[in-house]
Amino acid sequence: MQFRSLSFVFVIGLLLGFLLLHAQLSAAQQTCDPLLDRVRDSSGRTESTMGNLAPIIRAILQDTSFRLDYRRRDGMTLEEWRRPGREEVARALSFSPNPVALDLRIESVIDRGDNEIRRVSFQSTPFYRVPALLLVPRKGKPPYPGVVALHDHGGYFFHGKEKLVYLEGEHLALTAFKAHNYGGRSYADELARRGFVVLVIDAFVWGERRLQYEHSPADLEAGLKAVKPAQAPVRTELCFGHRRHDLAWDHELR
Repeated sequence: MQFRSLSFVFVIGLLLGFLLLHAQLSAAQQTCDPLLDRVRDSSGRTESTMGNLAPIIRAILQDTSFRLDYRRRDGMTLEEWRRPGREEVARALSFSPNPVALDLRIESVIDRGDNEIRRVSFQSTPFYRVPALLLVPRKGKPPYPGVVALHDHGGYFFHGKEKLVYLEGEHLALTAFKAHNYGGRSYADELARRGFVVLVIDAFVWGERRLQYEHSPADLEAGLKAVKPAQAPVRTELCFGHRRHDLAWDHELR
């Protein structure tokens, strides 16, 4: 069986969802001019919601034409319009690695009674393997429903899949992050307890796939001298962005 990057598939699905939403909203409009929405002032006068920018934007729209605009589909059905839309999204993302064998590897297994955590990795593209946690129920009768659980961005790169799964020895700062962003719950655990098989990956540049240096750049090392380990969980804004922040985390957790 051959697979492409899960991250790529997720982005494709997200963009197609936006395209479909746009199409559904557009279908309800009777005009091809998106600038006719009006705002009313206190005197009852109306003008375009784009104000003085409306003529400029209208001119750009007319010049560019946006051939895949659903309102300009020239009699195409939804399916006929959707097909070139998908192709254009794939082209615009410009990432179509050659398919590869999955080559799934189970690194270790944690028995949690009603379910188990399998620490796995698989080949997603010719360029890298993806580390993941696979939660498998031990109750009920297979086959089980499956879910791919994707962690948030959160401006917090040190942890990825661990945001959704509780592991023994969880760092206090991660616990605090979950309390603030996930209501204190590891939702992949919740799904596994309810009978779902759950795959939780590290998205690119998070967790095990985060940016790391064998030898830290001098500017970052200099900046880190002003960061105390106790400050790292606070996630204060640092002038070097997430590179310096994550190095502070590395320094603390080592």
